[in-house]
Amino acid sequence: MISGTYVSNNKQSLIDGPNFGDTLKIYSNDRFESQTWGNGKYKLKHSLTGTNIQLNYRFEFGEASYEMNIYRSFFSKPRINLDSDLEYYFEKID
Repeated sequence: MISGTYVSNNKQSLIDGPNFGDTLKIYSNDRFESQTWGNGKYKLKHSLTGTNIQLNYRFEFGEASYEMNIYRSFFSKPRINLDSDLEYYFEKID
C-alpha cells in the first residue's frame, strides 16, 4: 500500500520540487498533502517498468502536476524518487 507519511532526504531545494525535510502525506482516497505542493489528488500509473505517482495540485498560476517513480524492495520501505541521479527521494516513515 502506498498510503502513509514520507519525508524527503534531499540536501537542497529542487527547482519545482520539495525542500529538505518536506513531508508528503498520501491518503488512501487518492488525496495527498505536502508542504511544497499543498493539497491535491494523485494518480498511480502502472507499467512494465514500474509504478509512477502523479501529484496534481493547484498553485497561484493554475494547475500543475509532478510525477515521480515509486521504488519498492522486499528489504526496505517504499521510496518515491525525486531525482535518482542525486539520490533524492521521499522515504516512508509510517
